[in-house]
Amino acid sequence: MPNKLARGMGSFFKSCACRRPSGCPHLYTIRFRNSRGRQAEESGYADQDAAIERLIALYAARKTTPRSVAEQQETLGEMTFEEYAKAWFARKRGLTGSTKATTESRMRTHAYPEIGSRKMHTFDSFAVERFITAMERSNVGAATQAQVFLRVKGILRDAHRRGITPPRTPCSMSARRNTARARP
Repeated sequence: MPNKLARGMGSFFKSCACRRPSGCPHLYTIRFRNSRGRQAEESGYADQDAAIERLIALYAARKTTPRSVAEQQETLGEMTFEEYAKAWFARKRGLTGSTKATTESRMRTHAYPEIGSRKMHTFDSFAVERFITAMERSNVGAATQAQVFLRVKGILRDAHRRGITPPRTPCSMSARRNTARARP
């Protein structure tokens, strides 16, 4: 059982209209103050214990993160996925001309229209799952889906390493469907 929450650590709740929120299947949302003191929310916690553990971890991180790092994380978190991805590609070494052109074309065609305008700090597993589902509905080939997903995953993992996305990397949380191996 996780520790109790102290005053100022944040709160958790369900935003559903169920009569008995503790027994309904909806997910918990947490509300807290980030490293810069601004109010923020995260959702997707199955039970109270998971929500409390995350609030405790956020509170500890807030107390130990230097202000300059928090400002950098907030600045990067406010970037859109497309802006962050372009900056990521600029930092990426070892991409040859044709590989880079093909990858940028696939991102322009498949990733940017779906998730390009989304702020980096708002990514969660549901956003990634919706993106994958949209590619499947558009009849994107399995190989292209896999390649685009790997690039998106790399970009989101880089954001995670920089402290922009929540500790659970969205791509590792997403239950990606392996369409490349599926046989009709």
